[in-house]
Amino acid sequence: MINLTPLETLQVIQPINFEYSKSKLLELITAISPDVELYESSDTMLLVESFLYDLMHRDEALNVRFRNALPIYATGTNLDDACLNWYGTTRLEGEDDKAFLERSLLSLQQSSTAGAEWTYIYHVKTVDARIVDVLPWRNAPGEVSITWYAVVEGNTEEQNIAYAKLQNDIVQKLIDKKLKPIGDIVYYVGDQSLHVNRAIEVPFTIHATLRIQTGVDGTLAKETALKNINAWLLELKIGQDIKPSKVTSLLHVAGVDEVVMTNPTQALVIDKYSIASCTSVTLTLGGQIDE
Repeated sequence: MINLTPLETLQVIQPINFEYSKSKLLELITAISPDVELYESSDTMLLVESFLYDLMHRDEALNVRFRNALPIYATGTNLDDACLNWYGTTRLEGEDDKAFLERSLLSLQQSSTAGAEWTYIYHVKTVDARIVDVLPWRNAPGEVSITWYAVVEGNTEEQNIAYAKLQNDIVQKLIDKKLKPIGDIVYYVGDQSLHVNRAIEVPFTIHATLRIQTGVDGTLAKETALKNINAWLLELKIGQDIKPSKVTSLLHVAGVDEVVMTNPTQALVIDKYSIASCTSVTLTLGGQIDE
């Protein structure tokens, strides 16, 4: 999926470094007027520092304005304005900043019709903000299959009703003659072969023991490892396998000498119709050992 991490800092955003700016300005003053008094409480030094504080404040205000105008940095209502200005997109009800930015970037792939992989992803995601992942692929020339996954709150009955509506809304979106390429066949409910499907959740658990180095705060190491796991789980995609080596690497944080995996111990293979769903995470501290 799209990497939303900003690249290197843009040159238009100025770095703020008071001490560096102060030293450079003092060098310039000394070069022009070698006899000027520049001790800390001198009038000249007070003027220099006052000028620099004002300059730093101005530069930081400009930086904030630039960040708020760039979608990759903006948040909240500033992101709404930035995406509208850059991409012509508006936020769906209940859509968070990350999902909105990702869909806005995907809008660059849109055209009058679907057809390309990213274009199908964009059009499906415009149906509802709860749709968090979409995987399109080709079965045969002109035949398109799509698996989608949404996070829906409520009891089982409410979820099933919502899933059915999302399925219908997606199908109606994709079979629109104004959207679908004339050569593409998108199968849907009622066809002999169903090719628009909600991803099947494949449950798995994570259970591991963390052996901590002597002198290390085991509680802090455990919290850091758990944060790594939770962040990774939020990014799981349709068709993404679960590999013990990946889980181990996420748990092997600073201070952890060894990760003893109880589950998973073998790779969980996920097909294009499914998505892995973690039902529980259990991390146990196994005592401290010498490095």
